[in-house]
Amino acid sequence: MVFLVLSVLCSALNIWIFKLFEKFGVDNFPAIVVNYFVCVAVGFYLSEIPVIPSEIIQKDWLWISIALGTLFIGGFNLIAITTQRAGVAAVTVASKVSMVMPVAVAILFYGDNLTLQKLVGVLMVVGAIFFTAVKDASELKTLSKEIMLPLFVWITSGIIEILIDYAQRFELQSEDFPGFLVANFGLAGLIGLIVLLYFMLSNKQNFTIKHLIGGLILGVPNYFSIYFLLKALKESGIESSALFPIANIGIVLLAIMGGMLFFKERLSSFNWIGVGLAIVSIILIASA
Repeated sequence: MVFLVLSVLCSALNIWIFKLFEKFGVDNFPAIVVNYFVCVAVGFYLSEIPVIPSEIIQKDWLWISIALGTLFIGGFNLIAITTQRAGVAAVTVASKVSMVMPVAVAILFYGDNLTLQKLVGVLMVVGAIFFTAVKDASELKTLSKEIMLPLFVWITSGIIEILIDYAQRFELQSEDFPGFLVANFGLAGLIGLIVLLYFMLSNKQNFTIKHLIGGLILGVPNYFSIYFLLKALKESGIESSALFPIANIGIVLLAIMGGMLFFKERLSSFNWIGVGLAIVSIILIASA
């Protein structure tokens, strides 16, 4: 449970850092490219077992790292486009409700237990995410109009979680985590760097000290959000069909609390309904 809490905390910290990016005028994309290389450096530095690229190339899980690295950077761009066209609420709903996909895979193919209590809890998580992301009925109209981009975000986020769950179940030992993450983030960073250089040469993007500092700050919690998630899946004893809903709604709740405390954000009546559903859903799933 400790690893799950730490993963949720790091993920929420990522969200708060993005809010600070907005406040201080830091463009997301160049900072995220820097962040990926910081993640790689953290993986190399903290690993008790040397991370050797020539050995990573021979690992059976390399294909998962290639897929995840591509999805990490591609998913970010998709989220950015969706935020601009469909709004923050649409992105939040799509990216967090994606937990339905790994939950379904775990129950259908991995033999995770399904009880009525867990099912009700998962459905309440879906409802909680909708209500915490959407401030009023007018935003529901936006969600209904701009459905395709959020749908792609939902699919991308769900596939990432499915691959992470598959990797820890069948491919990874605990000592593989640093090398696995280095490969994931390294590939995402390389792809992102190529795109960033293209944008800079085309005068579509600049790079300043703010982007470097932002990436340095983001990189550490981003690395550990995935590292602790892998540890939680491997060692907590909690089935992934319960862990993913708890993690996702925990991130939403903690991000909301941080928004209220640090950024003076106010909750609508819709949001408070979502908070209530979230608390009940966590209790139901955890006790199931």
